[in-house]
Amino acid sequence: MVTRVASYTIMSDYPITLKRGDDIDHTFNFNLPEGAEKVSAILGFKIDPISPRNLVLRIEVNGIFDYAFSINTDVICSQHEVIPFRSLKAGQNSLTMKLTGGEGGVKIGDVVLLFQKPV
Repeated sequence: MVTRVASYTIMSDYPITLKRGDDIDHTFNFNLPEGAEKVSAILGFKIDPISPRNLVLRIEVNGIFDYAFSINTDVICSQHEVIPFRSLKAGQNSLTMKLTGGEGGVKIGDVVLLFQKPV
């Protein structure tokens, strides 16, 4: 059995703004140590909606669709999603957040990936 420890990588500590009719996507690049790709990870981020109406945010890791959800409220909240290990790889990775439908926008900040790595 492999011993693992929890770790994390901060993708963004400042907010980025995505808005329909303007900049609708943003890609974060991050690295994972060898072995971290063998276990699912947890993505966490803050959402500050801007007049959303059926706004759809899509998340892809390394070009693989992982999750999409609708935003219909102006309430600031945090979102947490499990990223399946099949989407991850050792070394360089990318995470893209893209608005794919609806109206309005969203500020996204404090983007962090929690993962496990072997010791």
